[in-house]
Amino acid sequence: MGNTTGDMRIEDLRCFIAVAESGHLSETADRLGLPQPTLSRRVARVEKHVGTPLFERAGRRLFLNLRGQTFLRHARGITREVDAAAAEIQRLMDPELGTIRLDFMHSLGTWMVPELIRTFRIDHPRVEFQLHQGSANNLVERVLADESDLALVGPKPAEVGAGLGWSPLLRQRLALAVPEGHRLDGEGPIGLREAASEPFV
Repeated sequence: MGNTTGDMRIEDLRCFIAVAESGHLSETADRLGLPQPTLSRRVARVEKHVGTPLFERAGRRLFLNLRGQTFLRHARGITREVDAAAAEIQRLMDPELGTIRLDFMHSLGTWMVPELIRTFRIDHPRVEFQLHQGSANNLVERVLADESDLALVGPKPAEVGAGLGWSPLLRQRLALAVPEGHRLDGEGPIGLREAASEPFV
């Protein structure tokens, strides 16, 4: 049974992941800027914590055994969660730092989003953005699941008021393109009912 009270640290997990990905202690130690004995001790702490060897050695190369492959998947998840938590805390402590997770519909990616980011960075140059595109329904789900800080969507989601806030940014004007000489050509503003019988492409 694994040791659940050991002194394994998050740095040990990062070292384990790095060695697992490279397969070489010496190369990994050089890349991380650590003495090789220090790296070996950190990997050994991980193995002591879980209570079993995680690597097999073939010459100077290390290979994960089945237990190591399983642990690697969880170790990556743990470090991702720790990094995400640290970034979120940083945002709470200093709004001028950190990352804004911004989602938006594909149609807004070529004009609205670049302009919003450019304008925002004039006053907040150190804030980074993590961008994600998708359909309106998917983006709303991501906000509700705390996978995104905010999303640019339209029309107004049905989920507003059920854990979701909503603030309109602008109204888009739509234009109807018709062939020259069409009965609606040059008519100026028209209602959708006037074009309801027309074939749309």
